[in-house]
Amino acid sequence: MIVDQSALVKEAENSRFSQSLMITSVSGGEETNPLWTSEIDSDAFHGALTDSLKHSGLIAETPEQAKYELRAILAKVKQPSIGFNYTVTSDISYLITEKSSGNLIFEEEISTPYTASLGESIYGVKRLRLANEGSIRENIKTFIARILSTE
Repeated sequence: MIVDQSALVKEAENSRFSQSLMITSVSGGEETNPLWTSEIDSDAFHGALTDSLKHSGLIAETPEQAKYELRAILAKVKQPSIGFNYTVTSDISYLITEKSSGNLIFEEEISTPYTASLGESIYGVKRLRLANEGSIRENIKTFIARILSTE
């Protein structure tokens, strides 16, 4: 689920968010029930978001250096029940607050689909997992691009 943002790292260096974000909370995920469908749990989402922001140069090295606090809420994950191609859409709300003033400076719900095809795996459970991971990855990628374009 981690985003490879090497193309945006240069852009992140010139951003006000460069090495200044601190994730304060990630919520809304569900643990996968091995007898049911694949889900996205909060810990996995938190790890993917943290690593993606680190790779993009946006996470502060220490909490004291952070200028902004980020909250992410996994609001909804739409999954298919059957099919050859599985399209999963994740809706995630991102909120960035300025640490010094407490002012909310960014608030957006981002919705991104990702389709895992039969060619990626013949096993439905694995295909659904790939679609879940792809949707989260695309969502985080879109979020990073959006905050880098808001100055």
